[in-house]
Order: sequence, then C-alpha cells, then structure tokens
Amino acid sequence: MQEKELGAEYGSFTRFPDLIMMDGGRGQVNICLKVLDELHLNIPVCGMVKDDNHNTRGLYYQNERWGLMSSLLYNRLGKRIIGIGKSNSTTHDVSVNIPDTYELPRNSLDFTVSKKFGKLVELKAGVKDIIGEKVVYKQYPQFYDAEGKLQKREQTTKSYKPGRSVSVGITFSF
Repeated sequence: MQEKELGAEYGSFTRFPDLIMMDGGRGQVNICLKVLDELHLNIPVCGMVKDDNHNTRGLYYQNERWGLMSSLLYNRLGKRIIGIGKSNSTTHDVSVNIPDTYELPRNSLDFTVSKKFGKLVELKAGVKDIIGEKVVYKQYPQFYDAEGKLQKREQTTKSYKPGRSVSVGITFSF
C-alpha cells in the first residue's frame, strides 16, 4: 500500500503517520500490528493502558522487526486496610478498642524492556517501583480523656522504604 497523491482537498489524510498511539495494551497493539503487516505497512504502534477512570497509567511498545518490547506502567495504590482491629461491642467503650490499620496511598512506576536475538535468545530487564515512595501504615484510635471527652488521634504504626527491584534475565528457546 502506498501513500496517495489525492490533492489539497484531502489534506494530511493522504499521508501515513510516523507513529500510532492507541487506547489499549498488549492485545490491542498485537492486533493492530497484525493488520498493519497484512497491509504491508511499517508503522510503530504504542498502546496506552488506561485505568478505571480512563486515565493513562502505562505505555506499551512492541517492534517485531527489531525484536523489541517495552512497557512503562504507573499505578496509584489507594488507601487499603491491612489489619482489622477489634471493638468492644458489649460495653461500647472505645477506650479498649484496637483500631483498624491502613496502608496509605502511594505511587508506583515499573519499566520493562526485552530484546529478541533471532528466534532462540531473548534478553529481558526491568525495574519495579522506580519512584520508591515510602510505605506508611496508620491507625486512627479513639479514646475518652480524663474529662470524659471523646478524643481522636492519628498514629503511624509502621513506615519503610520498600526499595527498587532490578531484574535482568536471558531466555534460550530450544
């Protein structure tokens, strides 16, 4: 298939793009690449992985001719409960309650890349949690002070940096 010289009335719609950015991950990119191959078109395709709110949270790129695949994925880990507390339901005395423990929201960014060398060898590398934000666990206890007033408090029970995970691998297919 070739670009057509159709004249000024069609404008830029007669030229092929340098890159296709599409809504979708690996599956959609592979289908698009198959169609482009059937049309004998060599146009790079990059998939944009979306979250439930339709925000882009990752990019996926694959180039079969070069044997290259890469992805960059962002994730916002929301507030989640990691420990269920205990309440005194018989006396309703909040002073003896053990509050739930929550992991606070944080951001995560992962990158992977792989390169095929022929049909038998593939080299892979990746970095997980590039941002490396601190993991924080908090509780929100309630208690009565000496004057009988209900008090609410926020306390950090644990905090740490998880570190980054770097991996390199090679695969041989027989």
